[in-house]
Amino acid sequence: MIRFASFFLILPLLLLSGCVNLIPTPADPPQRVEIELQPPPQDLASVKWQLAIEEPTTYANLNSTRISTRQFSKSGFPIFSYVRNKEWIERLPVMLQTQMVRYMQQSKAFTGVGRTSDGLKPDYTLITDIHDFQIEYPKDDGAPNIHVSLSAQILSVPGRKVVTINQFDRQISATDSSFVAILQAFENALNEVLNELTKWLAEYQQP
Repeated sequence: MIRFASFFLILPLLLLSGCVNLIPTPADPPQRVEIELQPPPQDLASVKWQLAIEEPTTYANLNSTRISTRQFSKSGFPIFSYVRNKEWIERLPVMLQTQMVRYMQQSKAFTGVGRTSDGLKPDYTLITDIHDFQIEYPKDDGAPNIHVSLSAQILSVPGRKVVTINQFDRQISATDSSFVAILQAFENALNEVLNELTKWLAEYQQP
């Protein structure tokens, strides 16, 4: 039995020999992931105006780099959480703003597209609100469902008068519960939402 005083005499020897580690090992940083979209179709209608895209608004639990999940308790109440060891490459609204700008620029449907901070002289501004962007686990422990939905408004410039609104919603089941399959389902759902959003915008004609 080691007496209390004797313990402090031999503690430095234990630390030097590697027998005792009192310094906590830092956890590995989460892996950052980015959604990679398919190129937009090139047969969309085109318009002769410029579009500025504001950073989307959203709920507090989605306004983060963390990847949101939703499942249900046995009594049917939704439980929100986050994926461990994985996160988006940027805060979700910033990431989606980047994806929207990139996608609509590649569509070539507009005279010009950019962020509101890019110094563009837009004819219209797009504002969006993210309602859903999460992994949803079913009650039967099957493959998760990916839910992406947002509302959109076109505002005239100057004046910021709302000229039209719409909502876009996609739910796609992952092929299995692996994160690779989940990320692919996110990409498919967002690709469909942005395709419909871009098509809707490109069909709006200035009065």
